[in-house]
Amino acid sequence: MPTFKNDPVDSSTDSTAAAVRAENTNTTPNAGPGVHAKSAAAAVLGESSTWHGVAGITQSKTGGAGVFGSGDAGGPGVIGTSKTWVGVFGETFGTQNGPAGVWADGHEGGSGVKGHTSCPGAFGVAGFHLTNKGPGIFGQGNPAGLFEGDVRVTGALVVQNTDVLQRLGALEQQAGSAAQLGTQLRALEQKVTALQAQVAGLQGQLNTAVSNLTGRITLAEFAISQLKAVVLAGG
Repeated sequence: MPTFKNDPVDSSTDSTAAAVRAENTNTTPNAGPGVHAKSAAAAVLGESSTWHGVAGITQSKTGGAGVFGSGDAGGPGVIGTSKTWVGVFGETFGTQNGPAGVWADGHEGGSGVKGHTSCPGAFGVAGFHLTNKGPGIFGQGNPAGLFEGDVRVTGALVVQNTDVLQRLGALEQQAGSAAQLGTQLRALEQKVTALQAQVAGLQGQLNTAVSNLTGRITLAEFAISQLKAVVLAGG
């Protein structure tokens, strides 16, 4: 096997075949890599003017990745940046065992997915369901969702099969009806108080009339008694 030291190897072609092709024909799971590159800078650098800078394809059915990155000393496993589109794009066509376009696990205290933005009006994390037949974002845990700051809801807010906004509207209507009923009760109380005052006035007048009538009856009885005495004396 030829060995090259301090002498870069250049290979170029104008065909549709690869400029450099490396193959490890060992068919066991312990086979070595097809290409092993090592450097204090970028170990592998790929550039393209029309398609992927680096492409990785695997036929593994046991968890092997098309592209794998590992950060062992503080750096991230994979970095993706873009000037005109997304930094990292994930897509799946799987339908079983919970497939996902992007899957992230947070171990030893890390977040599963973390999103930051400094753009006004943009989202730190955004989820969209393109057919509106499922949730844009799903959370499961205790609590399933935690928000530090204001929360804005532009559609229905359903809690345990109850539309909270509709329920609040119904409660507001009931509160309005109760307020109207309270106003009517206060008006009735005022009328009852006025009627009680009128009854008290009539009772006073009745007491006065009864007293006057009693006095007149007493005078009439006295006059009759005197008249009776005069009649008896004259007889």
